[in-house]
Amino acid sequence: MTTRRTDGSTVRPIPTELESPTAKLVYQCLEAEQLRSVEELRRRTGLTKLEIHGVLRTLERAELVRRTDGGYAPIR
Repeated sequence: MTTRRTDGSTVRPIPTELESPTAKLVYQCLEAEQLRSVEELRRRTGLTKLEIHGVLRTLERAELVRRTDGGYAPIR
């Protein structure tokens, strides 16, 4: 199931296996807001780089995000 935005693009819901509010926040920033770099995520979420890296490792292990040249992206 996806949600259609006013600009016509779609956003997938946050995966149900994510229980941590922090992981949900980071995933949402990657998916809905299309933020990519750790620095963008840090500015948007207020989390430390250390916290973001930990969450991203968890999301990578769960095969929900992948590393890219510009940072990270959700796996579609």
